[in-house]
Amino acid sequence: MAVRRSSEDIIYDMLKCAANGRPTKTDIMYVNNLSYWQSRQYIEFGLRRGIITPAPDDPTGITRFALTNRGREFMAHYESLREILDGTARTQSPLK
Repeated sequence: MAVRRSSEDIIYDMLKCAANGRPTKTDIMYVNNLSYWQSRQYIEFGLRRGIITPAPDDPTGITRFALTNRGREFMAHYESLREILDGTARTQSPLK
């Protein structure tokens, strides 16, 4: 059985997609394995929070997204947190 991703995991993956290029809504949806509804919700969240922004005009007229400095900060903090949590999980579960 697959482990469900948290909202934070999905946001991180969306930001990683934006960091690797200028993705469209469809790119974000497919790369992150999201439904249309989910991708709309996460993109709107990212825009409201200022972690992604519409990229400068695309000659084709398609909206693309770019990572903001705030999005880069989120990614750095998230990666640090994952290192701490993964290190704890390897040594001993804190719940035992």
